[in-house]
Amino acid sequence: MAPVVMSPPAFPHRRLGALAAADSERHVVSLCGEYDRSTVPALSATLARVIANDHADLVLDLSGVQFMDAATVGVIVRAREFLAARSRCLTLRTPSRFALRVIQLCGIDCRHDVARPATDQRTECEL
Repeated sequence: MAPVVMSPPAFPHRRLGALAAADSERHVVSLCGEYDRSTVPALSATLARVIANDHADLVLDLSGVQFMDAATVGVIVRAREFLAARSRCLTLRTPSRFALRVIQLCGIDCRHDVARPATDQRTECEL
């Protein structure tokens, strides 16, 4: 599966970024940096642009997230609801330790992906 790399959006803050790749079945958006309520509009626009491209599922890779708050989780939940209403899925991949803690505090249940080797501590959360 050769990814199609989209240009990262121009965020008003230099402390974060997003990179999207796609195949025929899903889009993978990798987030890095710090996300709070000031970044909600940019993150929402990025996810909306990726979701609108076609009918693929969405995977959010959170391994590079250094900070996120409940407003960010709200964006993720709204994206999940939008996709679910269209019979599509949203999966969170490899949340950083901090991102995982915030996700769990917000009541999103995560399951460990047992198919990966023990040395690769990836976690996927299905919303």
